[in-house]
Amino acid sequence: MKNTNFIDKKYYGGNHLAYVGWYVDWDDPLMKMTKEELLNYCLPHIKKITNYELRITNYFRFIGPFAQPIFDKNFVKNKPEFITPVKNFFVANLDMTYPYDRGTNYAVKLGREVANLVLTY
Repeated sequence: MKNTNFIDKKYYGGNHLAYVGWYVDWDDPLMKMTKEELLNYCLPHIKKITNYELRITNYFRFIGPFAQPIFDKNFVKNKPEFITPVKNFFVANLDMTYPYDRGTNYAVKLGREVANLVLTY
């Protein structure tokens, strides 16, 4: 579970956000569950690892065929820049941490780089 402890919860309406990542094979029974079934399956386990009184206001189920970006041999030549042609619109996403893995530490580093760019732009 990853929590939004990087910035004050006031930026999220006083709420804490949580992400529960679970990487399973396509034929795993969890892949067939609805988002409601997944929530009910996970809640007892989440309650064991937190002292917070849980108040779930919204939740989502995301699935995809890959757990991290897959790069072709030309990615480095085509890697996007943070600055886009749209005024005051910057892009930073996890595949831009290449050649590193998709770890949170690299995502935070990337976010700091873009934030510094925005401040100086």
